[in-house]
Amino acid sequence: MSIGTAAHDLELLQKTLKSLTLRAEFPLAFGGLVTKDGAPLTAFVGTRGSTLNGLIIEPTEGLGGRAIAERRPVTATQYRGSPAITHRYDREVLAEQIVCLLAVPVVVNGSVRAVVYGAHRTATQLGDPVIRTSLALATALGFEYSVHDEVERRLAVLETEGGLVLQTRLASRSATSCGNSTPNSVPSPEPWTTVPSPPASMRSGRTSARERGRSRSWGAMHPEPVRNSPRANSTCWRVSPSESGTVSSRASSGCGRAR
Repeated sequence: MSIGTAAHDLELLQKTLKSLTLRAEFPLAFGGLVTKDGAPLTAFVGTRGSTLNGLIIEPTEGLGGRAIAERRPVTATQYRGSPAITHRYDREVLAEQIVCLLAVPVVVNGSVRAVVYGAHRTATQLGDPVIRTSLALATALGFEYSVHDEVERRLAVLETEGGLVLQTRLASRSATSCGNSTPNSVPSPEPWTTVPSPPASMRSGRTSARERGRSRSWGAMHPEPVRNSPRANSTCWRVSPSESGTVSSRASSGCGRAR
């Protein structure tokens, strides 16, 4: 049983004990969740001390142990002298001045999940209505436990299936990516090549002799590519305005016609 489930079960058990004191008119009620080591008493309504707190009820021992073993309600209208039960827990029970005691198991899918007690501190005859009410509350508690168990089971299945689906998708995506990749591939060249901007004097159109020399040097070092002309298959270059005359005279061997 997980920590979350145990806390949930204990909360519902506490609510059931409260209902047991109201609907079945028990002055005090207590109970515990069944574990592999027994049923430690951890829920209480109307107790006066702490002697019952943490007491582990083992199967077949005491009134509650017999209810767990037989999976049915068991009563002791005179607890101290009852010959139908062992008296292993007399000290703890009698410290609460309990005289009349009822123990009801909470059964879930054939297994006892918890045990609840209703008690009187005076001699009291427990009639059928009280026993039926107590059994109905224990049955309702068992149903709540079974619903919670089913919800937890389905959530666990969904989480498991969701994890498997995610792993399958990631594996498939990884395999597809590896299948489409080309080892040692070379990226395709960009249609345009970025080159440094020309000197400001070239952009303004006003140049001195020295600047025109610098411009020619810059144009030789950084030719600017242009789009391929549908009329020519060779690479064409843009040049500075100062070199347009020279380029025009050599146009026939270059781009065909300078624009």
